Amino acid sequence: MSVWALVDSYSTQGLAYGGPVAVIWGWVLVSCFSMAIALCMAELVSAFPTSADHITKVAFTACLEVALTHYIAAHVRLYTTGRHEEPGYDMTTQELLGVFTALHVVHAVLNSLGQSATRVIVVFSGWWNTVATLGFCAMLLWVAPKHQSLAFVFTQWLPGSEASGITSPPYIFMMGVLMSQWCLLGYDSCIHMCEEVVDAGNSACWSLVASVAAACLMGLLTLLSLTFSLQSQETLFNPVSASGGNGVAQLTWDVFKARYGTGHGALLPLCLPSVALFCCACTSMTANGRMVYAFSRDGAMLGSRWWRQLSSRTQQPVAGVWLVATLAFCIGLPAVLLPEMEAAVAAVSVLALTLSYALPLAFRAGQGSDAFIPGPGISLGRWGRPLAAVCCVYITFVCAVFCLPFAYPITLRNANWSAAAILLLLAFALTLW
Repeated sequence: MSVWALVDSYSTQGLAYGGPVAVIWGWVLVSCFSMAIALCMAELVSAFPTSADHITKVAFTACLEVALTHYIAAHVRLYTTGRHEEPGYDMTTQELLGVFTALHVVHAVLNSLGQSATRVIVVFSGWWNTVATLGFCAMLLWVAPKHQSLAFVFTQWLPGSEASGITSPPYIFMMGVLMSQWCLLGYDSCIHMCEEVVDAGNSACWSLVASVAAACLMGLLTLLSLTFSLQSQETLFNPVSASGGNGVAQLTWDVFKARYGTGHGALLPLCLPSVALFCCACTSMTANGRMVYAFSRDGAMLGSRWWRQLSSRTQQPVAGVWLVATLAFCIGLPAVLLPEMEAAVAAVSVLALTLSYALPLAFRAGQGSDAFIPGPGISLGRWGRPLAAVCCVYITFVCAVFCLPFAYPITLRNANWSAAAILLLLAFALTLW
């Protein structure tokens, strides 16, 4: 889980649908419900400390790889931009595909090295996503020659109806919330690692809650620093701007250009989010590899006898990791070949992961008061069932919203295929089982 998953969607999904109101208040709203879901899941993992989830979590890894690929392309374009704003180099589709493939291979190799390497990557990722993010936010606010007002950051409404064709304010706000909901996902990775830690009934549940709380806080600080430092709204939405339309990269470029007359000073600070996103995608693949192993160990996957094999040298689920890399590549490929599909792939990720959270929470909400035996860690007591029920209602609403079209009129390129993708996956799973 990394707040820098928003590098692409800050402008294309957040500011484009509702402006700062959707960005800031949407994050606050999603943070509250994410904390509620995390508490319910923490109670369950404290009682049942084992790796489990839904295989569609692979879509989250795919989205991270797509976001990192597009961010690298924006960085290349900025690096090759001339002193007088001559357009930089646009990577071709073949080059983007090469970067996308290379990222999957590198992450799969890193996750095949051994447990000590995995530990280093996970610890480094946590520290980098905290320290580097705080440093980036402080730098951005310090360099920016002017700052937006409090009224703009907290109350400015920019519907963006001209581009999307959507005129209903609630509909627009819900589309803008997709950015926040997509970033605050993947915190169940703590659960997948619980079988490899000491005192899992305590450590896994508290790690889950702490990671969500930290992500909510860091995300809010990041969004506030970005929005306060916004220099030009027009360049963020312009596909022929210096960054080629990447929101965070363009905003940082504009800040340095407004201060120093050129945006080239932004190139080094912009490496910080790329490293954070690289580590996030790598640890997501780590968690997914454990998930595949856990499913296969119980015979719940097609080809379980292959995927449950551990490497004799490293004792890592190497086969599961490479399966995840292959599936993530296939899921993210349409968004690389057709940038218009990125929002649809993100919606599939949100829908799939959110549904996977709903399944155990629904069982918890439907249990009798004496049927659940809490673990040694977090226990919600008599509030466990009603809070799980509230979370299920929220998840149902989120799933319904993210099946809606992103733009009108609907075409094959901008259609939201998330519902069809989930139904196809469920049909495939039911046929196999």
